[in-house]
Amino acid sequence: MNSNVHKLILACFLLSACNSQDTLLHTYSHVGAEGWNRSDTLYFDLPQVQTDQECRLNVGLRLTNRYPYISLWLVIDEQWDGHSVQTDTMEYLFIDSLGDFSGRGVNIYQYEKPIRRLTLHGNAQGRLRLYHIMNRETIPNVTEVGVRVTK
Repeated sequence: MNSNVHKLILACFLLSACNSQDTLLHTYSHVGAEGWNRSDTLYFDLPQVQTDQECRLNVGLRLTNRYPYISLWLVIDEQWDGHSVQTDTMEYLFIDSLGDFSGRGVNIYQYEKPIRRLTLHGNAQGRLRLYHIMNRETIPNVTEVGVRVTK
């Protein structure tokens, strides 16, 4: 192999390593087999940093192909040192403009959507609190809910 090919391979490895380092948190919480109950609040501890950092927040959902609705209404509450600092209410749509489910998968659909910018506060304990606010008490066929925080 010539040196240009070696440089290209090295560059690919370095770029992929940088991308994985940009992810500060990527985790999912399992929702019970009986469904996601309105009182089942999910908590995600944010990574601790030395100084303030601007990040991106994505929320991921995994649904079975029997999920009965086209969307899910969520509340995302950002807390720092035990105090709520920002609460967002959002509709998480699962269909595209043609009315087809837009998630990846066959029996389980994976969705991940950017929500907003997020500031991680230096030397502070942060947490995200998520829960649904649908009319129905228990939402069937939601299997997991997760968050991704990236630089």
